Amino acid sequence: REMPVESLLDRIDRARMIHKLLTEFGEASMIGAKAIFDGHVTPMNPNEPTRSHVYLHNNIFFSRAVDAGVDTFKITQGDKAARKSASRDASCMGALFKLDIPELHTLATVLVDYLGTRLVCQSVVPGILHGERTHTLLYGAVEATSPLVWDKEMHDLLETSLGKGLMVATRPVPTLPLSDERMSEIEKLKTVALEAINKDVEEKTEGKSPTTNICGPIEVKAIRGSDQRKYVLDLTRLTPRDANWVPKSEGGTGVWETESEKTSTTKAQKYIPSSLDDNEWSMAVLRPELTSSLTHKKMTEWFQNKAKSEEKETALKSESSEKTSEEETESKE
Repeated sequence: REMPVESLLDRIDRARMIHKLLTEFGEASMIGAKAIFDGHVTPMNPNEPTRSHVYLHNNIFFSRAVDAGVDTFKITQGDKAARKSASRDASCMGALFKLDIPELHTLATVLVDYLGTRLVCQSVVPGILHGERTHTLLYGAVEATSPLVWDKEMHDLLETSLGKGLMVATRPVPTLPLSDERMSEIEKLKTVALEAINKDVEEKTEGKSPTTNICGPIEVKAIRGSDQRKYVLDLTRLTPRDANWVPKSEGGTGVWETESEKTSTTKAQKYIPSSLDDNEWSMAVLRPELTSSLTHKKMTEWFQNKAKSEEKETALKSESSEKTSEEETESKE
């Protein structure tokens, strides 16, 4: 990405090199996924359950698209939600990559569905595997009980890239964004270290505002690697949620609730879920193309209305000037 782009030939060479690297990365990811399922790669955390295993093979980080539990910072729960979250993250990463912001970097991401399991294959942030001193968290949160980190320079960069390029507005979110239910679940499963966790959270949140201005999805993270480049991760819900899959009590249309009631009273096969316990349907978000098309439509209407209002103003001004000129000639006569 740092190749020169001054001339057309430079841009063509750069595009060819990027395409070559991404193609080779995809091929290496598929080979690595097969090696993992064949048992040729040792997990980095062998003492944890199989579903939580992560792997490092050929400098590619492999993880399963499943709900790994409360240790990871996630607003949603459930394996189905995690599976959809991975595809949304890859799609949003691609949208940000197309903007080609010089100071903002993304990770090469490939999803491999193999033997009924979805693997997320990503390049590694430089220094992230060598301790906290080699990288810096600039934005967001990594641990479930940690408050959101905020950096002005990073926030301004995200407003320039995500805000202007992808039309994402800055909004205040809770500094500890996990819901009370999620926090109570964490407390139940971590009763042994609960006092230490609560003390750590109190120290981190002391003197902080209860809300933090975030430009992007609430899961977004920005990390400065050991190479001093800024990397953005977890852009799962970069576009708004589909209001049809949001309950009416939470401000949505509640269409799925109505359809679920209809199908439950008939003998028709139920395609609409009776509940959203898995949080799978919270991943029903609008496509970036739709938001872009809607924005262009609204902007076109705004420009058309502005042109019409300007035409009316000029017409009124010309009429008033004609009247004043007629009055002046009459007064002279």
